[in-house]
Amino acid sequence: MQPSTTNNKTICKLAAAELTSELSYMQSTCSTQFNEHSIETFGSTCPLDLKAALKQIRSGFESGSEPKLTDEGTSGTYELRSTSNEKLAIFKPIDEEPNAPNNPRGYQACFGSQTCRAGVLSGESTIREVAAYMLDHDNFSGVPQTTMVEVNHPYFDRSAINEDDLAAEDYFD
Repeated sequence: MQPSTTNNKTICKLAAAELTSELSYMQSTCSTQFNEHSIETFGSTCPLDLKAALKQIRSGFESGSEPKLTDEGTSGTYELRSTSNEKLAIFKPIDEEPNAPNNPRGYQACFGSQTCRAGVLSGESTIREVAAYMLDHDNFSGVPQTTMVEVNHPYFDRSAINEDDLAAEDYFD
């Protein structure tokens, strides 16, 4: 399967609505049509607390709130806010992980490239973070609530990811 995106629609991982949480996204084609500003669950269950945060983030988008790139880290890390400018979540786009195609901090490479963390390839952190939450029964390890979402916002208007952005043909198989 070859990943691609149309305009500014993207698949994301949304984590708990607190500043220490993360939201990542994976660019993908999706048959569902959304308006110019949306955030919807995608392919996984969504804890009730996150459903409320999604609603507030959606309202924030509709009132003009934009994702804000933080000053820290080696990947794209953004704040999502409500209409009252309250920080609801932190997210890290999958295509902006270290050594991923759209990294905004100068660490760009193809998906599937080695990262600064041994054994983790670019594009895998999102899946690992969602899996960590799913495996953290009764919040034993304190993993923030996490789910995959599809985000549609003009801020994420980018080119499609194509075969040249993959380190291996079978990376997404």
